[in-house]
Amino acid sequence: MIEHENKLTPVLKEIHDYLWEFNVNAPNVQHGFKEADLVYAVKIFMDTLLEVSFNNRDKNDDIKKLAAKAEFIGSSIREIVKQYSGFDLPDFYK
Repeated sequence: MIEHENKLTPVLKEIHDYLWEFNVNAPNVQHGFKEADLVYAVKIFMDTLLEVSFNNRDKNDDIKKLAAKAEFIGSSIREIVKQYSGFDLPDFYK
């Protein structure tokens, strides 16, 4: 595994704090998010969820079980996004 400094946490915290501040100070104003923003947010969420899930796994799980779990997580997120936004994530990368 490649070791690296986690430079994302401060950026994610800044985004998190900004969104809360915006929601409190302008509760009836939309952010102006577009489909691309949804894709970016889902990528962050999915990578984070997969990593936390992997780190909290049963250490006896084999690679096939872990791969199946990751595929299920990805498919579930894709379906939720499609159901509630009408946007199919792979379409963004075409």
